[in-house]
Amino acid sequence: MNPNVLKRFLWGKYYYKASEKKIVKTSPSTYSQEMFVQFVIGPMVQQYRKFYTHEIQGNTQELKSAQYQVKELMSKWSPADRAIFSMVVEHLPSPLAAQKVKVDTFA
Repeated sequence: MNPNVLKRFLWGKYYYKASEKKIVKTSPSTYSQEMFVQFVIGPMVQQYRKFYTHEIQGNTQELKSAQYQVKELMSKWSPADRAIFSMVVEHLPSPLAAQKVKVDTFA
């Protein structure tokens, strides 16, 4: 699927009809999920459940291992540190420019 098309239709009430390889506005079936749920949330929940489906009865070592694996997986899929850093770089002024604005406003 073309990434630009995916970006355009990922948010909102759009559905992917796999049999025709088309994006449609109306739900193809009663069990169809919106594209964001189908392509983003669904796989995340599936992986999350894979770690936690086995019975963890009082075994804190096993629980901590599963939590660590989920944390590692989520950080690979959605690297928050890189996203926050890039937002800071793109949207905040440089320290020099920020200080200049501050000095100019009080002068």
